[in-house]
Amino acid sequence: MGTEPTVNLYFACWGHFHRETAEMLWVFLNPLGSSTRQMTEAARHDIIDFVMNAWNMWKVLHQGKALSSVCSRHC
Repeated sequence: MGTEPTVNLYFACWGHFHRETAEMLWVFLNPLGSSTRQMTEAARHDIIDFVMNAWNMWKVLHQGKALSSVCSRHC
């Protein structure tokens, strides 16, 4: 048994996000809990997929406005 090679998967300024970003989804998804409690598992997954797709579409559609406001302040 030799020593296992170490792999550094850290890349500076790549793939980092604010730690609270991951928890923002729970605030958005919590109201679904009572609505989907009585559903079958397949229906619950369909609803959650639909809501997540809507969330991602909203982010994409508003990305330009957010980036333009950041650029106008820093450029």
